[in-house]
Amino acid sequence: MDHMPGLIVRYDGSETVVPEGEVVVIGATADARVHIPKPGISRHHARVRFDGSRWMLEDTDSRNGTYVAGSRIDEMAIGARTAVRLGHPVEGELVELDPQPSRPEDPVTVPARFDAPAQVAPQDAVVALLAGQQRLLAAVWALVAAVVLLAVVVAIVAIAA
Repeated sequence: MDHMPGLIVRYDGSETVVPEGEVVVIGATADARVHIPKPGISRHHARVRFDGSRWMLEDTDSRNGTYVAGSRIDEMAIGARTAVRLGHPVEGELVELDPQPSRPEDPVTVPARFDAPAQVAPQDAVVALLAGQQRLLAAVWALVAAVVLLAVVVAIVAIAA
C-alpha cells in the first residue's frame, strides 16, 4: 500500500495535501491555500505546519477563534484525524485535519463519512472530556434510572413469590 507522508486538510468537499515542511494558511484571503471566504473567518485565520516531529495547528490571532472539541485553542498538536471549527465552537466552518503516516506500518483509520465523529489526539483527551461532560452526565443519570427500575422489578418479583 502506498502512503504519502503529510497532512490532508479537508474543507467543503475539497482536499489539500500538505507535505512535511510546508506551512499552510487557512483563511478568508484569496492567497490562503485553504480559502474560506465566509463571515467570521479572519483573512489569515489559522495555519498548520510540521514542527519536525508532529503536525501543529495554530490560531493566528483570529478575531473569532479556532475550536477543537468545543474549546478555543491557540496552538495544539494534531496526532490523529481532528475536526476543527473556525469562527464559532458549534456553528463555525468545519475543517478536518488528517495526518498521514510516514511509514506503511503506521496505520491511519479514516471513517467512510466526513461528518463522522473525529478521533481526538491523546493530548487533547482532557479537552474532549470537558466538551462531552453533558453527555456523560446524561449517561450516568440513565444508568442510575435503569438500576432503580431493576431494583423495583426485583422487589415486586420478590413480593409476588
